Amino acid sequence: NIYIYRLMRLGPIIKENTKITKFFSVIFGEEIMGLTIFPYIFIKTKDTTEDDAENNAEEDGIRYDHILNHEKIHYEQYKETLVVGYIIIYIINFFINLLYYRNINTAYRNILLEREAYEYMDDLEYLQSSKCYSWLLKY
Repeated sequence: NIYIYRLMRLGPIIKENTKITKFFSVIFGEEIMGLTIFPYIFIKTKDTTEDDAENNAEEDGIRYDHILNHEKIHYEQYKETLVVGYIIIYIINFFINLLYYRNINTAYRNILLEREAYEYMDDLEYLQSSKCYSWLLKY
């Protein structure tokens, strides 16, 4: 499909401060700073006022650009696995981890796709040098 091909070449569509992150924050009971649902990246940014404009780049010790990088890594993983593969791998890996760890947060953090994204979210140059399927080969 030409539409999917164009989306994969153009890059993610970034949406800031949408109801999507608020919705998932309520569902999971903790603040969701970013979420990738191909081809969109939904990301929460701190509200800017004149008083706190200097601190706007950082929220709870996590910088906006690092959260965005984490979500861009997921976007690339979606492309590598042709979108549907990402969803299948994510869900199956989560449930296997849940059986193994018996803890939702630990199961989530040990999903192969999440491990790569968390490990390299602070390396803003990672996507220029990463190899295809590195999330699979590394773990």
